[in-house]
Amino acid sequence: MMITTGCAPQAWAKAIQHAADLDRNTAKECLGWRTPIEKLTGQTPDISNLIKFKFWDVVLYHEPTHKFPGQAVGGNERLGRWLGRAQDHGDGMCSWILTLETEQLIVRYAVRKVEGENISDTTRDAVSVLHKEDRARTEEAFCPVVYTQTGEKDPSTKPGEEPKFKAPPAEVPKETIKDLFIWDRIPNKKGVERDVKGQIKEVYNDDDGSTQARVEFKGGKQKIYEYKEIVKMLTKSDDADAEYWDFDKILDHKWSKQPGRQGKIDVKVKWSGFTEDEATWEPMEVIRKDSPTVLAEYAALKGIVHESRWKWAHNQTRGGD
Repeated sequence: MMITTGCAPQAWAKAIQHAADLDRNTAKECLGWRTPIEKLTGQTPDISNLIKFKFWDVVLYHEPTHKFPGQAVGGNERLGRWLGRAQDHGDGMCSWILTLETEQLIVRYAVRKVEGENISDTTRDAVSVLHKEDRARTEEAFCPVVYTQTGEKDPSTKPGEEPKFKAPPAEVPKETIKDLFIWDRIPNKKGVERDVKGQIKEVYNDDDGSTQARVEFKGGKQKIYEYKEIVKMLTKSDDADAEYWDFDKILDHKWSKQPGRQGKIDVKVKWSGFTEDEATWEPMEVIRKDSPTVLAEYAALKGIVHESRWKWAHNQTRGGD
């Protein structure tokens, strides 16, 4: 919502409240196509303001304290931003307004859209400037476009066949994914695979017309990927915002003394770029999930792969699951 409207970052709290208001007043299939608020109160809600205004809309609000024409509007109306319904004020038809002159939040009942013939040229010019500012914020906030299947049915699909979809454009602008980062499992000099961060350095069209991407990983290793592989990595949602750390080796292990982890094992991890004195104790199950081969290699060196907590490592070192 904040990206698509181009609203100022300071409006995030009201944006969250408005999103919750919209959700409460949106019919759900699981509720028999009733809204959550209707299911709760048994009354049909009045959503006229939710339909009439969008978050961050430029609106005209009534300001009775102004007796003389103002700079942008004139009379007793002022320009402001609509920041959602003020449901805990008045009769439920009040709105939160961000004033443009003082940037304060106020509550007003008399609010209308900036449209119609009775709008002065001065007001229209002021609104035009505000919309330009919104577009600038929107363009800055949007992430680079990643081409995927268009969703349009391929006309070559025959009756009874599995639906085929149009492929991404043959010519892929380099700026769409170039310089973005991906994570992949890359073997080190010993052949042990580790999660390594790589940067997309080049996007090009191969001789056969397919789109390829050249990725350079830490340490100078490079790998060529099919375009669809890159798209899959970039659009993966699981832990998309997580911060990844690369580690060199496992130094030690012990029974955890952390609250709630009785009977579980912690391992001492030496992180890349840090000394062994800066190593930290981490839950073994977390390290196993991210880098099972490295952990199994440690267990093999320690000769503990036959212990009950490490039997999985024995299968791992033999190539099993």
